[in-house]
Amino acid sequence: MRKGKKTKKIKRKIILILILVLFIYTVTQISQNLKPVIETISENQAKILCTSAINKAVVAELESLYVDYDSLVQVVKDPTTGQIIAIETNAVEVNKLKSLLTDAVNEKLSLIPEQSVRIPLGTLSGIELLSGRGPKIRLKMLPSSNVETNLINRFDTAGINQTHHQIMIEFKVEMTAILAPYSTTVGVTTNICIAETVIIGDVPQTYATF
Repeated sequence: MRKGKKTKKIKRKIILILILVLFIYTVTQISQNLKPVIETISENQAKILCTSAINKAVVAELESLYVDYDSLVQVVKDPTTGQIIAIETNAVEVNKLKSLLTDAVNEKLSLIPEQSVRIPLGTLSGIELLSGRGPKIRLKMLPSSNVETNLINRFDTAGINQTHHQIMIEFKVEMTAILAPYSTTVGVTTNICIAETVIIGDVPQTYATF
């Protein structure tokens, strides 16, 4: 009888140890896979939120202003041949527009409320078979008002002896995702065209500001 009781106790201990080992292994696996999963989900959500906010802010601002290619750029031609010899950007007007658009985007992003994304626990495990299964855990998305802008000039071939010139503003926005005790910051970059034209002739070798 005593041997039987001892055997049962040993079996119970073994089972408890196995359960504990399995629990520790599961927690370890989840911890290892948690950050990259959070980053991927956060990046996708941030892109949707930020791109939508930036597009709406820029469109609304451009509609309230009179902005065209000729007000931002001057095409200089050779008086003899008529060939385009230079493209000069009006730095004052471009920077003023850039500042207005940056302020508009900042204001739009500040109005985005804290976002909640619910992720199934199985998805966080990183195990494909468990993806989409289990109780859902709440992920908080906090938009940042830190917006960086850069001016980009893009030249693309538009046809025979034609060049498509675009003046674009690159917006870089950061968002913070929090799933206690983890947090990560994801960056979103969006390019918006503010003016464009098709240049007939060779692309000029000179590009300057005035």
